[in-house]
Amino acid sequence: MPARGNVRRRAPLALSRWIGVIVVAVTLTTTAGAQEKVAPMPPPCAFPGFDAVTAASVARARALVVLPLSVVGNGNAQTDFLSSGVTDAVLDRLSATLPRLEIAGRRIGYAHVVNTATSAKRAAAELKTKYVLTGAVSASRDGARLTFALYDGATGARAWTRNYLYDSVGAGPIVRGVSSEIANRIAGSLTPQESKTLDRLPTQNRLAYEWLLKGDAASDGAAFDRAADAFRQAIRLDRGYLDAYSKLALADADLLNDGVEKSEGGVVLLEELQSAASRAVANNPTAPLAWLAEGRARLLGGRATSSWRTAFDRAVALDGRDPTILEEYGHALALTDDRVAAVDMLRRAAALIPRSAEVLTTLAEIAIADRKDGEACGLLNAAIAADALYGPAWADRALLRVKHGELRFAWADAETATKVGSGLLGEGAAAIVDLASRDTARARARLADVMLDVSSRGTISVREGRAVASAFIAAGQMTRALDVLEAVRPRGPLYAATLRDPNFDRARREPRFRALTAPSPAGPPEARAPVTGAFATAYRGVNSMPVNVAREHP
Repeated sequence: MPARGNVRRRAPLALSRWIGVIVVAVTLTTTAGAQEKVAPMPPPCAFPGFDAVTAASVARARALVVLPLSVVGNGNAQTDFLSSGVTDAVLDRLSATLPRLEIAGRRIGYAHVVNTATSAKRAAAELKTKYVLTGAVSASRDGARLTFALYDGATGARAWTRNYLYDSVGAGPIVRGVSSEIANRIAGSLTPQESKTLDRLPTQNRLAYEWLLKGDAASDGAAFDRAADAFRQAIRLDRGYLDAYSKLALADADLLNDGVEKSEGGVVLLEELQSAASRAVANNPTAPLAWLAEGRARLLGGRATSSWRTAFDRAVALDGRDPTILEEYGHALALTDDRVAAVDMLRRAAALIPRSAEVLTTLAEIAIADRKDGEACGLLNAAIAADALYGPAWADRALLRVKHGELRFAWADAETATKVGSGLLGEGAAAIVDLASRDTARARARLADVMLDVSSRGTISVREGRAVASAFIAAGQMTRALDVLEAVRPRGPLYAATLRDPNFDRARREPRFRALTAPSPAGPPEARAPVTGAFATAYRGVNSMPVNVAREHP
């Protein structure tokens, strides 16, 4: 059974919020190339209907939060994975053993170090938890040394602490020992079945277990290519390691969502995703993680809505408190425009991980689609406060500000999206801002650079494709918009939903666009309502600019 807050995705995990603030401050006080503008730090938006406190900000009370170990010293590439890999494993084991308790971690988004009574009390209050488990990993002559400490949230006192040496024996005994100690302290007496579950390791192959932990750590850092390689290695060492199949499938799904079709070794990711998910479900049909992988495989593979929803429903039925399952299901529902169900799933996820910038941003996009700009504004402000390095939130807020005429702050938000790593989203939004301010020359120059980036990549993600193609259409560059849409991978229900975006209405008579919407060998795209999202509904006015402002440019 996966932990509450499992394998995930694009948000960079555990990067200090202060680093994000510094990056943003530098970004917004420097001159941006040919634009020659200096933007101040943009304030939070506040539009009519704005509500700073949303239902998504209400966290549930927890028994335990497990935070990554801090790395002491310069670190070591061979052992740094233990910082989150071992704590992830402890979290998984405790969650599987004690489903009656609310246990969180991994994606909780808490950036501060906890090593004193004061910091422990503050963390417990902010995370609404009774206990906090964390510690440190450091190098020694004999191997890495791991120090664990369980803090009582009410007093800040250490309820338990112990040191472990990570050597040739591996991480398995450490995970088992820590899990047993913590379970007995937070749950009191254990049932015989709980004790049995707690003592069992998912594989007897020590090296396979180490590779799985390395994969988990890479996934936590959004390095999905390295994660997939680690999970493949775990499977090579133990062909019966079912958790590794599920996690490999999820890493492949994340790579596909980022527009990657093949691994560096030439593995066709969609085929591997489907095979790994099927293997996991067939051999472990009571594992929520396996059904999550199967749901994503069916969705990305273009299966009918009823098929992938059945898989997601099964995952939720098996573990309705895993925010990863709820969030993935919510994202899928939002992109295929079942807004009511999407909001329900995402708000359930937000109650478990209130600092998730991705969840808050998707809820904001749905709010924009429903013309609730004030609510969307509050959600995007919260997303940026939670993770200042999450580019899509900055890009969405830039576009929302365009709608309300805040072009100066919109430009600053768009530039920040680019600076924190979401280059295509940020540049697409910035081009929209340029066009709205009638700076057509700058928009075209910006989009020329974007096209070079798209061409060098070869393929881009669905989200990036929607953003960039929308900007090209707004600029009157239909040919390049179609070039971008043809570069989007993977194709499937999410892509088909993207092509129904109202921003693409101008392109519908183009033969190349009709070819993209033509029925595939697997069947026609499902006829549903238009896709939701900030690009889909909020900025139709930009795409209806006069022709003399936005005209085809080679």
